[in-house]
Amino acid sequence: MMLFACAALVFSPSPNPYGQEAAPQTPAGADAKLEAAFAELLTGATLQGYTTLTGEDGSLKNKELTGDSYTLKRVTKQDDGQWKFEAVIHYGGKPIPIAIPLPVEWAGDTPMIAVDNLAVPFMGTYDARVVFHGDQYVGVWSGDGYGGHIFGQVVREAAQEGSDAVEAGEGSAEAMAAVAGAAGGGSARAVDANWPSFRGPGASGVGSGAATPAEWDLESGKNVRWRRPVEGLAHSSPVIWGDKLFVTTAIRIDGDQELRVGLYGDIAPVDDESEFRFEVHCYDKNSGEPLWKRVAWTGKPAVARHPKGSHAASTPAVDEERVLAFFGSEGLFAYDHDGNPLWDKSFGVLDSGFFLQKTAQWGFASSPVLHGGRAIVQCDVQDQSFLTVLDAATGKEIWRKDREETPGWSSPTVHMGEDRNQIIVNGWKHMGGYDWATGEELWRVVPGGDLPVPTPVVADGLVYLTNAHGMAAPILAIDLKASGTISFAEDKREFLAWGQPNRGNYMQTPLVMDGLAYFCRDNGVLTCFDARTGDKHYSERLGEGKSGFTASCVSDGRHLYFHSEEGEVHVVQPGPELKIVSVQSVGEENMASPAVSDGVLYYRTRGHLAAIGSPAGE
Repeated sequence: MMLFACAALVFSPSPNPYGQEAAPQTPAGADAKLEAAFAELLTGATLQGYTTLTGEDGSLKNKELTGDSYTLKRVTKQDDGQWKFEAVIHYGGKPIPIAIPLPVEWAGDTPMIAVDNLAVPFMGTYDARVVFHGDQYVGVWSGDGYGGHIFGQVVREAAQEGSDAVEAGEGSAEAMAAVAGAAGGGSARAVDANWPSFRGPGASGVGSGAATPAEWDLESGKNVRWRRPVEGLAHSSPVIWGDKLFVTTAIRIDGDQELRVGLYGDIAPVDDESEFRFEVHCYDKNSGEPLWKRVAWTGKPAVARHPKGSHAASTPAVDEERVLAFFGSEGLFAYDHDGNPLWDKSFGVLDSGFFLQKTAQWGFASSPVLHGGRAIVQCDVQDQSFLTVLDAATGKEIWRKDREETPGWSSPTVHMGEDRNQIIVNGWKHMGGYDWATGEELWRVVPGGDLPVPTPVVADGLVYLTNAHGMAAPILAIDLKASGTISFAEDKREFLAWGQPNRGNYMQTPLVMDGLAYFCRDNGVLTCFDARTGDKHYSERLGEGKSGFTASCVSDGRHLYFHSEEGEVHVVQPGPELKIVSVQSVGEENMASPAVSDGVLYYRTRGHLAAIGSPAGE
């Protein structure tokens, strides 16, 4: 399991040098000979061992030991006294490189790592105590309501081959890790085949290195793994964990639902007094076979939807233990991977309609995030907006912060950084960062567009925020170390790397990859900026300007996929010049961003689920 792998890797210090006699110690730690031998021994070694998992009550959760393997490419002491551990986690059949600075302390000739409140990117925050003696290591770890033991042996013979393979680049495309948050650098890339929430890890929209198709044909079946009907209407995206794919849907008991796509400004909601079933479905991602479905709620929804909207607009979230489905006013529902209900929670009526005309109800769309055993929920609504963090195992509230905010449809982004951990949110009156542990406000941006939808994206040490409507449509690239109030004003630009006051997106979440930032507006105008400076490379229209573009772009690292509401997919080559690779079709209206996993695009369209990927084995 990834949690065990990261915990054990990060907290595994090095063994004593074989045969090295204990040297006199000083308060500063070991002498130079011990430290040199320590670094030499671990460089190119493999730690092969086991982990256990305990709950908050200390009881053992896994009855059988879980095996783990971690290849240490290089271990060096830095000038600041920290030790840099460059390592490879072998997880899901893929090598994943990671580099983390750690403190090494010495008890006589025995090295030990004692870390407190260490943030592991996309995994959580942990404490640990681990010691080595000879070629054996043993320790304990804890974090976010869980803990356990790690123990094993240092093996050098098998390690060198693995180290050399990584140095030579073997499997490097598959090994791109989503660890940008550790040092505030690098584009976020998925660490494995999981796609756990809206737009994948960190909402980056960028999948693992496996190539997805640039061409397909639904009629002939070319590059179509499978396609099957799905009852109901939903704009929520699929999420994936392992071989299981999860979706939500809203089924009108009396029949079909109206869906009116296109570029128009009608604010009136759908007049529908019908009863609905809100459901959660699970499929085998490889075959498309249904595994289970659960009815979360039945009745008349408390809030109406927009003609272009859906009662199932919030993308679910999944981790290794549970899946969360959010249906706005009707509640947040937690299931295990076999569909067994775990808990549910109501937040009351969540009306995210037009703040200037409250009869214009448009439904709810913010998606939850699961991270480090916690569930993060953003609710920007008519009456009392708030951000809350829940215990993902029980639904119990950990903290809640009221927000002085008008309705919006953006989802939160979690960033675990070297200096601090934060939850970043979009908004009109209050977009900014909150402390992960306490909810304390860290920074904010003064008002932008008054109907915020896009989700914040983090890459290369910056957080990218955009929204549009009303008087402004900003794009802001803000330093992750920001504090205080930020704006375009000269005296408030300290943490603003660059910005555009009127080029922002209304609906789509942007995509940042390989030093370029892509922003596509509702009318299909795609603008590419230099991600560090904001210099514009191009701004050109996709299509003929007659179609709306609502679903957010995704990428496999080789192609960019932009989706019209009518079901056209514009496949674009990444780079500073616009190059259209192809224009494909998903066969019907498409309002949801696809999931990317193992070289396959998983689409939830008007009435189907489809897996677009080269035939298995190719």
